[in-house]
Amino acid sequence: MIQGDMTMRNSIYKRYDFKAIGQAIKAAREYKEITREQLAGKLDLAPRYIMAIENQGQQPSFQVFYELITMFDITKLLMLKMQSN
Repeated sequence: MIQGDMTMRNSIYKRYDFKAIGQAIKAAREYKEITREQLAGKLDLAPRYIMAIENQGQQPSFQVFYELITMFDITKLLMLKMQSN
């Protein structure tokens, strides 16, 4: 059952437009006046990795993805995107 849940979660996860999500994360981060370096420090990541997620649409690990969308309440954006597909 756990393997099936992970497979379903991963297939849903791969449907997202990570470029748009990255832009939403960047906008939310800037709105909250958090620097890329501060965010990277909170998540124990390199600032360049955050930059790649925000600007190039790099697909983060599921854990990083979850942390970012919950930290900045991006879930509403994702639900709207899923409904439009």
